[in-house]
Amino acid sequence: MAQLSLTDIHKSFGDTKVIHGVDLEIADGEFTVFVGPSGCGKSTLLRVIAGLETVTSAPAPNAPQGHHPRESDHQHDHRETGGQRFA
Repeated sequence: MAQLSLTDIHKSFGDTKVIHGVDLEIADGEFTVFVGPSGCGKSTLLRVIAGLETVTSAPAPNAPQGHHPRESDHQHDHRETGGQRFA
């Protein structure tokens, strides 16, 4: 019923790169835990998955391998609800 697939996800805050090309597959019914030291990007990755943060770059759907659009290339349709952001 629910699954998650991330491919080559990158996230930066200014010049600071916090997520470096994450690939992740979580199948329906799987339990996943992110473990790592403080500041390694665990919370940022969860915020990306939840749609609270936009990625800095990721392959466009059906794009040739190696294509990484800029964040400004993405069209966003967001609505604000109670301080939460939904895409």
